Amino acid sequence: MQPSGCSTARVVEGGLGGFGGGWVPDPYDSFMRSHLRYYGYFRGEPWPRWGPGQKAGGQKSPMSPGIPSEQHPTEATAPGLLEPAPSAQRRGTPLPSARHRGSPGEPRALFALPSAWGPLPAPRWPIECEVIEETIEHIEWVPPEPEPFCQPTGPHWAPATLGEEHGTVVYHLSPAPQGSCFTRARIGGAPGPLSSPAAPLEGPQDTTLLFESRFESGNLQKAVKVGPYEYVLMLRPDLYTAKHTQWFYFRVQNTRRGPLYRFTIANMAKPKSLYGEGMRPLFYSQRDAQSRSIGWRRVGADVRYYRGSSGEEPAAFRLSWTARFPHDGDTCFFAHSYPYTYSDLQRYLRALAGDPVRSRYCAVRALCRSLAGNTVYLLTITSPTGAAAKRAVVLSARAHPGESGGSWAMRGFLDFLLSADADAQLLRQLFVFKVVPMLNPDGVVVGNSRCSLAGRDLNRAYGTALCSSFPGVWHLRAMVERVLAEREVVLYCDFHGHSRKNNVFMYGCDGGGAGLRLCQRIFPLMLSKNAPDKFSFPSCKFKVQKSKAGTGRVVMWRMGVSNSYTMEAAFGGSTLGGRSSHFTVEDLKSLGYHLCDTLLDFCDPDPAKFQQCLSEVDALLRQWLGREPGSGGSWSDVSPSELESSTSGSDSSVSNGSPAHLRGLAWPLEQGRRKRLRSRRVRNALRRTNAVYQSRASVPVRLGPSRTCRQPALPSTPRGGSVAGEEPRAGSSMTFPSAARAGAGRHAAMGRSQLDGGTSAVSHRRPPLSIPHPGVTAKHIVKVDGRAGLFKGLTPRLCSSAIGTVVHGKVLQRYQEAEQAEPGASKKEPVSSLEQVLKETSREMVARSAATLITHPFHVITLRCMVQFIGRETKYSGTLSAFATIYREEGVLGFFAGLIPRLLGDILSLWLCNMLAYLINTYALENGVSTMAEMKSYSQAVTGFFASMLTYPFVLVSNLMAVNNCGLAGGLLPYAPTYSSWLDCWSQLHREGNMSRGNSLFFRKVPAGKRYVWEERRFR
Repeated sequence: MQPSGCSTARVVEGGLGGFGGGWVPDPYDSFMRSHLRYYGYFRGEPWPRWGPGQKAGGQKSPMSPGIPSEQHPTEATAPGLLEPAPSAQRRGTPLPSARHRGSPGEPRALFALPSAWGPLPAPRWPIECEVIEETIEHIEWVPPEPEPFCQPTGPHWAPATLGEEHGTVVYHLSPAPQGSCFTRARIGGAPGPLSSPAAPLEGPQDTTLLFESRFESGNLQKAVKVGPYEYVLMLRPDLYTAKHTQWFYFRVQNTRRGPLYRFTIANMAKPKSLYGEGMRPLFYSQRDAQSRSIGWRRVGADVRYYRGSSGEEPAAFRLSWTARFPHDGDTCFFAHSYPYTYSDLQRYLRALAGDPVRSRYCAVRALCRSLAGNTVYLLTITSPTGAAAKRAVVLSARAHPGESGGSWAMRGFLDFLLSADADAQLLRQLFVFKVVPMLNPDGVVVGNSRCSLAGRDLNRAYGTALCSSFPGVWHLRAMVERVLAEREVVLYCDFHGHSRKNNVFMYGCDGGGAGLRLCQRIFPLMLSKNAPDKFSFPSCKFKVQKSKAGTGRVVMWRMGVSNSYTMEAAFGGSTLGGRSSHFTVEDLKSLGYHLCDTLLDFCDPDPAKFQQCLSEVDALLRQWLGREPGSGGSWSDVSPSELESSTSGSDSSVSNGSPAHLRGLAWPLEQGRRKRLRSRRVRNALRRTNAVYQSRASVPVRLGPSRTCRQPALPSTPRGGSVAGEEPRAGSSMTFPSAARAGAGRHAAMGRSQLDGGTSAVSHRRPPLSIPHPGVTAKHIVKVDGRAGLFKGLTPRLCSSAIGTVVHGKVLQRYQEAEQAEPGASKKEPVSSLEQVLKETSREMVARSAATLITHPFHVITLRCMVQFIGRETKYSGTLSAFATIYREEGVLGFFAGLIPRLLGDILSLWLCNMLAYLINTYALENGVSTMAEMKSYSQAVTGFFASMLTYPFVLVSNLMAVNNCGLAGGLLPYAPTYSSWLDCWSQLHREGNMSRGNSLFFRKVPAGKRYVWEERRFR
């Protein structure tokens, strides 16, 4: 959340790990990208070289075209099964059978989340951010009485002298270095011990407050004590920017009950705020929550919002308020709006996954991964039948992380839509809902107000081709493109918050003919009738300004979604219906219900409501223009400027343009003014440069084994044929780190997660795509983790070998002792007889099975220790602690994950080896030849090699199940789906033709028609 004093990490070639900006940074990815570039994998184009601090590349993520991603979880469909893109169907690519695909419109089984009882995936933080270990959670509570606005005091009063030079700094976090950009992310943020930003107390009588904001969504950079009970606070700007200071959320401790405290935030960015109109900050007391079940409430007197000193540049505005704490020694929080964190969303989705009723018609998928590697979730909600005739509804929220009210409205929408209410059931029968509840998880995690980790406003980036920098909005737009190709999208709505106007209202898009101009105002008007005490139709705006061309509503409208809106819920409250009070959490959640209710009214087959609202809109617009009702005349000759003033949305020009990590590039396409060129050579050079940049905004569409053509990136199918909401279908990208550490293709197989696709993207004039052999991978591991990295998991591996050898020997010894004790033991059958071979093989089978059964927990720990390389985790740092962790999280069964396929593979391999050797020695080799005895001695080794190849799929499935859904990044999306059983894993790999992946150590080529998770995630 807050930057620590650590320096920005060195940027490897390729920026974010080398595979594009949208995914978990990993030096290994840089190596892979360089290696694949060597083989000409990048669409036949030269890959640009970026300077330090810059990022490039792109990311592919599973995306859904709407209906094909909605299979019912009860179908016998593997969780990771992908549907082919429409373009693949047109090309005649073989499609999975209906039995494999499931019926259209039915949501598939949940797999993108951990189990309902497993640990939540921990948020990933930029490495500049320090994070405390405490988990911050708050109870939900609704005040029994409305919380009125305070009396506006006006901006005339200002504190006398405020500043660090006149006080004592009691809390200070070092900001991110000037001009820095996002480079890496990890769970837990900055490595190493935490610093101590708060000044220590001098004794029990010291009344200084202890501030803290290094937790999820927290924002406070500095606190200066300028009086006994007066503090001046400074907010941290959005990470990797110097702008956007609005959201605040921090903790205070060492409180005193009696005194009146004054807090002044001295660097607010906006010249106007609802604080100047009576809005009050939010306050939370842990002691009140524990003893009285009281949650967030509005506090503060003498609330003022005013401009700072006139000499400040740029101008800063100040928010000041006074408050009394209810208890001594309490732990309290202040916030700009009701916090709703990324972990809150994950907890909600986990509860959804564990609900057997709601999960039947709601599928949770990953739309993509954010820059830091946090999952951007996509929910598909619909009933399991009648999908072909359904229209679609697309909703999104939290493009701006500081507008937490959008998440509460989305929460209310989901609660109602997934309920047993008759209207909710009707909605699920009529529509397919595509919901992205949190578009900017990175910004939410670090406590930004407006921007993502690219340092740019996502709600101005919907038109961008920079998938790697803005993955959430890029994949959302691509998903809507694919839904539009199959069905009508009746509504798109993006949930936001507003800091300068009270009530709830919408921004729409005014365009088209006279009929469309009126129709686009009908949905907001209906919503105002359904929520008359919250929604203000006169506050709605429909003018499309040039500065808003990159917003979600405008881009979706231009794509063909006629009813495309941004819903703004004020940070303050409502002045409608006789109320003048703040919004509560329940008020915000009720917006979701009202949206559902309005959707039913809007799509009612009976046109009476629609026609009535159409007449009202016509009358309101005529009244606005001073025309007589029923006077006739067309609306097509009236410009939008005549109907309304410009929208009062936020001016986000400071966060438009290229992302922060591309500031140093001279983008010719973004230059506003061009100087006259002096020569033809310079003009030609510029044309060539422009052609390169334009080519990056497109993606190849495969037409055959060796032909490609280009079309715009967003409408096309991403390379590999994956679609939004769909996911890598096998294993995890733990391939090469594990392969180097395990020394074979066993773990290489675990990482090659293939995606459905067409022909190979490698040009027919270039050599086939090659995957590095373990020697190259080992060199990379040494570079990242040192030589010790090659020996991760060695201790449990040695324990497994030692214990297994002892158990194996003991079992065989018992058989020998029992045989000697039998009468007539001296009479031995010939060694070459079939009976003797069967007896010895049976004994060996029992001995090996016993050793495998006892040592399998060490085998599981070994694999998980190696898989930690992917997410840079330290969860399994020691053998004993690993036993405790597995038992605590998974119980006894966790020690035997993947045991059954491992046992079956060992038994089949043993019998195949011995029986083949017996047949060869008995019938193929003649004893009369002098060299036959020596040749027979090698037959066992040869048959063992072939037997291991035939039973390799059992080894692959066992290794995958050992790390599946264990809480490590390598066992979770996008590296791996969640398999319900080893049979599920087997059937999925079999359908993909993927049973032998990783079986070769050195001659490892990418088969034509296959796509791997590291390609889909990062290459663009």
